[in-house]
Amino acid sequence: MNVPVTGKYASAALPPHKDSKGYYFADALVDAVVEAARPVIPAAFAHHVTQEAAFERLEGSAPHTDGAPIPLERGKEIIIAALQEFDPALGAKATEILHDTRRLDSTQGQQCRPAGATEDWSKNPEPYAIIELEYDGTMNSLVYLAHELGHAIADDYGHEAGHSYRNNPEHMQETQAYFVQSILYDHLSRIPELAQAAEQHFTATMTKNLYNVPVALIAKQAEQNIQKGQEFQSSAIKDWFGEDWQKHPRADEMFDTAQAVNKAHRSGETQIPSSLRTELDRQIEGLHYRPMSLLVAAGLFDKLAGQDQATRHHASEVLLGRQGAKPIDAAFDAAGINGIKDIRDMTQTTIQRSTASVFHAADAGQDLQQSRIVAASSAPILPTRATR
Repeated sequence: MNVPVTGKYASAALPPHKDSKGYYFADALVDAVVEAARPVIPAAFAHHVTQEAAFERLEGSAPHTDGAPIPLERGKEIIIAALQEFDPALGAKATEILHDTRRLDSTQGQQCRPAGATEDWSKNPEPYAIIELEYDGTMNSLVYLAHELGHAIADDYGHEAGHSYRNNPEHMQETQAYFVQSILYDHLSRIPELAQAAEQHFTATMTKNLYNVPVALIAKQAEQNIQKGQEFQSSAIKDWFGEDWQKHPRADEMFDTAQAVNKAHRSGETQIPSSLRTELDRQIEGLHYRPMSLLVAAGLFDKLAGQDQATRHHASEVLLGRQGAKPIDAAFDAAGINGIKDIRDMTQTTIQRSTASVFHAADAGQDLQQSRIVAASSAPILPTRATR
């Protein structure tokens, strides 16, 4: 499909070497997510904040049904069974990694260190990836084990194809891990004693990331406001989250960003101060690092789940790098997603599935359209912190 990255959703200060590695998802893909998310987020958020226990899970892990821990060995077998069911080759690779005691340290950390990595954060002299995860028997740790396994599988497949993690496009790295995570979620839905906790974790993970899409868009708008010499309007936040925007887990970031933009405006600045530039870059790049990766991976899984085993196998190999370091376009092609319309349809289905339990928990007769809160045109420039 080869939709070029034009920078509409890019940080202006992105180093050239990152761009050359495909750091960002293409604008057309983000457009599809934004188009699907815009009518859903205000309604979902308005419902979600009324469900105190469910909303609190955005900041933490979902509990187990009956509070029973999942032993590590059982957790491994659940993940292996999930991947085996989806694609036997993935199941075999998962078995190879999880049954090798050199490759899993379940006592510390939360990362996968790629083979031969030299960076301080992931240094690993071994010729194989190593998973570090402080496994505590919770649903959260089980899901994270699958996620880090996704990174390890991609690293193994990359080496088998003759390249290293350095060749893997950056926008693909989290997508690969979330793809394996999505396979696990589906499998857990068929394990009665774990299905409820898995659904809670899925909903919390998906909605938290969905609610983070506007955070990046608001940061991008703030960047443009400074360049145009304009103040930041509170309606930019309220259009997405309504009057309860202060309850968003990242409300402080949005508030502080808006304050900094308006301070720069009052000072007559048209260049973004360096401290604010760093924060805006982090928020803008975060769109591609998390929400986009998760939503694309979940969408790909939804698309592939109903296809034959040969298609699932081929698409998995392309996505996870066994056929070489490729951008997301190649995975879409392998999954039979042809063009922007298919991507929009995939995205809409994924977002609707992500928020379904949020709406299901609300009163059945409530009109969702009434839950959308549109900021009044007379809204103040920015609410004071005291109102939060």
